[in-house]
Amino acid sequence: MLRKTARYALHKSGYIFWFAVGWFLVGVILFIMTSIELLMVAISGPALITGFIFGFTWCWTKMFEPPVGQPRPQPYRALLPELDKQE
Repeated sequence: MLRKTARYALHKSGYIFWFAVGWFLVGVILFIMTSIELLMVAISGPALITGFIFGFTWCWTKMFEPPVGQPRPQPYRALLPELDKQE
């Protein structure tokens, strides 16, 4: 008897409807958040890899540069002395 009364009261007052609408909206929000998160994960993997590659190559090239104010070494001058004659 108590169950029938509770069900009738909930149904008549519209709580069941708003309860269902509320949980539907929670599901929609969770679905959107999950989609965004999966998109972020899908983008972040290649972004991390390319960022690491570019960062590593940039640091690698900077490692062999001379200090500021010193001329850059030109090893091809020793290998091709005719370039000096052309100038």
